[in-house]
Amino acid sequence: MSTLTYWVIISVLLHDLVTWALAMERYWVAWRVRGRQQIAAWRLERFLPGARALGRFCFYIGIPYLALIQGVVSPRLMGLRGTPVAGELLTGPLTLIAGILALDWAGALGMGSLLAAVALVLLVWFWWRYQRLVSRLPVQRWRGASAATTPAYQPLDAAIAALRQPWGWAHLLLQAVYLETHWAFYRAWAMDLLRDDPAGATMGAFLGLIVVGLEWYGDVGLRARLRTLAGVEDWVLVASLAWISTFLFVQIGNLWVLVLVHWLLAWGVLAALGWLRQQRLSPG
Repeated sequence: MSTLTYWVIISVLLHDLVTWALAMERYWVAWRVRGRQQIAAWRLERFLPGARALGRFCFYIGIPYLALIQGVVSPRLMGLRGTPVAGELLTGPLTLIAGILALDWAGALGMGSLLAAVALVLLVWFWWRYQRLVSRLPVQRWRGASAATTPAYQPLDAAIAALRQPWGWAHLLLQAVYLETHWAFYRAWAMDLLRDDPAGATMGAFLGLIVVGLEWYGDVGLRARLRTLAGVEDWVLVASLAWISTFLFVQIGNLWVLVLVHWLLAWGVLAALGWLRQQRLSPG
C-alpha cells in the first residue's frame, strides 16, 4: 500500500475513535453524581468547547496540511494548484502563488457559477417542498397547551438559528473550509490510486465519497443523531453538498472555488428556508 493509503486509514480511524470518546464523555456527564465528580464534570464541560474547536482544526486542516508538506499527497489532485509554466525557476512562496494562478480560474468560476446556480435552485425547491410536507406533521403538545399555541415542526431549525447569530456566516464558511478540505484529501487518495486508469480522475473523485461514507458509518455520534428527524435533515444537507462538490470537482478541479460554492449553497438554502418560513408565518 502507498503511504497516502496509511494516512487515509489513520484519518478515518482517528475520526471514529474521537467520536466514540466524545459519545462516552456525554454518557459520563449525564451519569455524574453530586460532589467532586460534579465539579470535575463542570470543569470538563467548560474546557471541552475550546478543545473541540482545536481538535476540529487539527483534524480537518492539520492532517491534509501535514500530508502536503511531507509530499504524501499531491496539491494538484486536491485542487489546490495547477502546474505553473517554468515552475522550475520559482522557489518558495512564488511557486505556491504561481501554482494557484495556474489553475483555470475563468473556466472554474464560469462553470462553477452555472452549476452552483442550478444546484441552488434544486436544493431550495427540494427543501421548500419538504418544509411544506413536514410542517403538517402532528406535533406532541404539552399538557394543557392547545394546537394553536403549539408551533409546527420546522426543518433545519437549529442550522437556520445558528446562521442568524452574530458571525453565523463566518461559522458556516469555516465549516465549508473544513469539510471541503477533508473531502478533497480522501478524493486525492482515490484519484492517486486510479491514476493509471483513463477514467481514474472521475472514478477516483466518486470513490472518495465511499471513504467519506465509511467514516460516517463509523461515527457513533452521527448514528445517534440519525435516530432523530432533525439529525437526518442535517445529514441530508451535508451529504447533498458532498455529492454536488464531487460533481463540481470533476468539472472544474479547483478546491478554492468548491469552498466558495459550498458556503454559498449552504447559506442560500438556509437563508431561503428562513425567508420562506417568515413569509408563511407573517400575517396577511
